Amino acid sequence: MHNGIVERSSLERFSTRANLDYTKKKWKVTGNVQLSKTNDSQIPFGGGGGPEFGGLFNNTRLWSPLLNVRQDNGEFSIHPTRDQIPNPVSLLNIQDNTETNRALVNFSTEYNILSGLSAKINLGLDRSSSRREALIPTSVIRGEQANGEGEIGNANNTNVLAEFTLNYQKSFNNGSQLTAVVGNTFQQFDYEGDNLLFIDFADQTTDFEKITNADTIFNPKFKERSRLLSMLARVNYSINDKYLITASFRADGSTRFGLNNKAGFFPSGAIAWKIHNEDFFQTNFFEQLKLRLSFGQIGNQEIGNRRSRSIYDVTRRTVLGLEGVPISGLAADKPESPNLRWESTTQLNLGLDFAILKSRIYGSVDVYNKVTDDILLNYTLAGTAGFDEITTNAGSIRNSGYELALTSRNFTGDFNWTTSFNFAFNKNEWTNRAGFYPEGEQIAVEDGPLGGIYGYQVIGLFQSDDEIDNSPDQASVARAVPGSFKYQDANNDGVITPEDRVLLGQVDPAYTFGFNNSLSYKNFDLSFFFQGSLGREKENFTLAYLEDADDLLEGYNKSANIINRWTPENPNGTVPGVDGILGGFANNSRYIEDASFVRLRNITFGYNFNEVKWVKKMRLYADVQNLLTITPFSGTDPETDEFAQYPNAKTYTIGLNATF
Repeated sequence: MHNGIVERSSLERFSTRANLDYTKKKWKVTGNVQLSKTNDSQIPFGGGGGPEFGGLFNNTRLWSPLLNVRQDNGEFSIHPTRDQIPNPVSLLNIQDNTETNRALVNFSTEYNILSGLSAKINLGLDRSSSRREALIPTSVIRGEQANGEGEIGNANNTNVLAEFTLNYQKSFNNGSQLTAVVGNTFQQFDYEGDNLLFIDFADQTTDFEKITNADTIFNPKFKERSRLLSMLARVNYSINDKYLITASFRADGSTRFGLNNKAGFFPSGAIAWKIHNEDFFQTNFFEQLKLRLSFGQIGNQEIGNRRSRSIYDVTRRTVLGLEGVPISGLAADKPESPNLRWESTTQLNLGLDFAILKSRIYGSVDVYNKVTDDILLNYTLAGTAGFDEITTNAGSIRNSGYELALTSRNFTGDFNWTTSFNFAFNKNEWTNRAGFYPEGEQIAVEDGPLGGIYGYQVIGLFQSDDEIDNSPDQASVARAVPGSFKYQDANNDGVITPEDRVLLGQVDPAYTFGFNNSLSYKNFDLSFFFQGSLGREKENFTLAYLEDADDLLEGYNKSANIINRWTPENPNGTVPGVDGILGGFANNSRYIEDASFVRLRNITFGYNFNEVKWVKKMRLYADVQNLLTITPFSGTDPETDEFAQYPNAKTYTIGLNATF
């Protein structure tokens, strides 16, 4: 059982596994079954809607430290000016428990038809069922408004897999080898369940099992199914263990796409040259030197179900007529997309594998260019369309870069020390937007990065009304008063408009790296792993709220930076003054921060006991995760969402592994 860093949050997991292996003459049978049960207890961490609805983390930051947790009568304290903001401690009374049971079953049988030719059937089942019970008591503002609120959700996921393949292997007298595979696969995904929402408890309780009478306001049921049918073929040919040739082809058909484009076709090929096996390349320095070149396509269908079809959903609590009686009706959730098709990625890769000094040092270098066409994205429609969004194929993106992996066996023997290092650079950019601009990017940046952060460049704070009158008018995007942000007129047209937004950063890092060391001496072992990224920016809206001087009058908690806010007496202040930010807030450069980081992801120290009676192996270890993080980012965590996600916690573990 793992208890979270927040009270009443925990994760409990149980699992068991059984394996089967059987071989007799031409038959080979394998199978495995894995059963697991998970109990997940959560609290509302947040997500969406600003500070009032930002969950425990953000309300904890914004709640005034001058207020007591409880009033004299024992009830939770209420914010004196914003009574819709929940007391963060009261949120711990919310119960949100999910139990999930999962079964993974895999069975395969292989039969050798004749020398080199075999047939294989593989069957798989992934079945999970979950039940969520949530209770919001009246001690929480939202629960008080509904006189108690509860929810019961049931969901069943079933994934069935069936594969049939023919495998052929042949060795020739000249040292060449041929392997070939042909086959087809079938997958079916079923998802069904229901979600019961109820309010107005007859008897108030904090125990879910003691709820007796309540009003049901919503009880939808859902059922979805999708299928994937594939055919594949692959041929590998090796000539004298020097020249390697691979060619493959697969055709996939998915029910998730439009009626006109359910099928996708994806070829690939690769060649490799083992230079170290050539007669002319005789050296004691290189143990291995292999050059690789590959080209291929893969498809993506991960858009969820029913995205290409218009589905009629039941509307709830719609009021029509003079009597104001709420009734239910039917409404289409989105327009049809009969031409929605597979997203495809075409990649060209050049690589080199090497090993030197009797494989004491080995690694690989890869350079790649990857173009993704017909990107599957959700496109926001105009309000007059009658729908919120449509899933569409939206242009093309290029990813290009290089990857380096290097391993060194520094010492061998009683004392072993191995170091591994990897480093990667990636650049992504739109090559064809096809008229698609994600929200906030409706500016003339055709080749900007996917996940670009666009906003206004801050060039200072307004000092006076005269300065405002003599500066480009920015009233259409943000308030302009003494002490508020002054934005750059990027296109020099004399007015600040959305066209003045510039690229302030991107969410995907340009560089990623990892550094791992494994050391052992006799029965002792030690390992530590560093991970990091560079060239990534992140929005720190939490800081924006904590620096909002408007809320000083409302009794919010604030950042210590607010001491250096702009006032007429402090014109050199760097934080906007009263009436400075959120009344007319626009995404700007002050709250876009460098989210590069280096993190000591894991460090483990262990001792392996010598074999004793009844115990074949036994190891005692201590492990620490996320012990150290170095980052210029001023928020909670450079890797997680400030509003909604659990930050990466430092975790200390002591464990014992034994094999009998």
